[in-house]
Amino acid sequence: MGIIKRNLWFLFYVLCLSGLVFLILVSYLSWKETVSAHTENQKQQTELIKDALHSVLVTQEMMLDVLGTKLLREGFGRSGMATEVSIPLIFDQMLKVNPSIEALGLLTPKGDYLAISGNADMSTLPNLIKQEVSRDSFLHALKSPHMVLGRTYYFKPVDAWVIPIRKTLRDADGKPLAVMAAALSIQKSADFFNNKLHYNNDDTIKIFRAFDYYVQYASSARLEELDQLYRQQIPKGLIENVLRKFSENNRLSLKDLHDSGKIYTTITAMETGKEILLCAGYDNRYELWTTSQMDYRVVLVPFWKRVLQYALILTVYLCVLFWLFRLISRAEKQRENELLHQATHDCLTRLPNREYLQRNIHQWIYDKAPPFALLFIDMDHFKTVNDSFGHEFGDLVLQEMAARLCEFRREDELVVRQGGDEFILLTKENDVTDLLGLANRLIETLSQSYCIEDVVFNLGTSIGISRYPAHAKSFNEMLSHADIALYEAKKQRNQACMFLSGMQESYLHSVSVEQQLRSSIETLEEFFLVYQPQIDANGNFYGLEALVR
Repeated sequence: MGIIKRNLWFLFYVLCLSGLVFLILVSYLSWKETVSAHTENQKQQTELIKDALHSVLVTQEMMLDVLGTKLLREGFGRSGMATEVSIPLIFDQMLKVNPSIEALGLLTPKGDYLAISGNADMSTLPNLIKQEVSRDSFLHALKSPHMVLGRTYYFKPVDAWVIPIRKTLRDADGKPLAVMAAALSIQKSADFFNNKLHYNNDDTIKIFRAFDYYVQYASSARLEELDQLYRQQIPKGLIENVLRKFSENNRLSLKDLHDSGKIYTTITAMETGKEILLCAGYDNRYELWTTSQMDYRVVLVPFWKRVLQYALILTVYLCVLFWLFRLISRAEKQRENELLHQATHDCLTRLPNREYLQRNIHQWIYDKAPPFALLFIDMDHFKTVNDSFGHEFGDLVLQEMAARLCEFRREDELVVRQGGDEFILLTKENDVTDLLGLANRLIETLSQSYCIEDVVFNLGTSIGISRYPAHAKSFNEMLSHADIALYEAKKQRNQACMFLSGMQESYLHSVSVEQQLRSSIETLEEFFLVYQPQIDANGNFYGLEALVR
């Protein structure tokens, strides 16, 4: 039963471990799915914004190309500026056609304004090469065949945040003739910057220049933060760290990252230590990185909620399983106790049996155990009851005897049926006189008449006594000595006898003689028959006496 019980709980632990492994596996798959879903959405959003931005910039570059071609066709570059007065009119007409543009201007390659749209005062505008915030991007525009974006700034004449875009006009030999400039409004670019391109409110869109890391646009910036945002560069170390991760994860060089046009993702830490899920795509034509970043906790929160749900389900499942296993275990324990009780108790008298005594004698005999005594009880002439009235009457007598023993014993004493009509009483009493008095009172109790179905039996009782540790150090030795004392008590019947060391020698001698006699009778080699004559007082022979020698 113990094996079954151990196997039962082993099965429970296996199921618990399996459930835990399953939870970890499901959580891992859920984590992969959650990260994959967020990453895919971020990639799609980043690609959408990157393509939309590219389309917006291509459209504006085409506008600058068309406008510049028109100015060249009307004589700019061949006869100085024959139509200088008409240029602002052309610009104003273009502003009406393209409301995303707040202002238009024409500059010399040296950074001076030649003409500007009518909504701005040209005299208040600085030289773009001499102005620190515009110098690098203006010089970059002179070298680039494409349109170049300047640093985002607040344009006071039109009271708006704008992104300057510049395209160099060149002659047939590629020599710069002038630079077309336009102020692309962030607020009025409804088709791009004002549309809700986010798939949730937890991500931030940033667009920054690859050659100097200045931010062109940030979706989540508040109005009071814009001036500081557009004046500061993104830390170079942070950019290099992200690019290195992109390069390592995709096994591409930095040039390949720029040329591929793909969207790359990684998990990185900001300078504040906050982890983000970052997606980025590079526009090679306009040298812009478009990024979409999300606080990594946004990914973690739904994942942990789902894991907690799984853990709660598993906990409920394991609790129900534990309850069922405990019910089974209790049933098995109860069954085990019943079988153990059957194995250690006599079914006739309901008293503990010899097996019980062997299992529990350690409660009486142990290191520095207090002294106690063993009373070996045997009913005199009990065989007569079985032979004359049958075993049914004998069983009833034994039950009555067991009942008297249980009633006689004290709370700290133990009564055991040794077998047949033999019983054992273990008592804490150890004084010889007190023990003999106890034994005599017990004999008196057990020797009273037994009335079984109107038949009265008068039976005696003999008791042998041995003491621990005076007579023996082990239970078997103690039982043997009590049996020897019982043998002596049986000689007189209905008596109690305390074990003495001389009894053992006498008993062993009697046993030895008996065994020798039995052996001799079986072999018939050591016995012989002799005849002795019988003579009366007068000396006359009148018979023979046969003797075995």
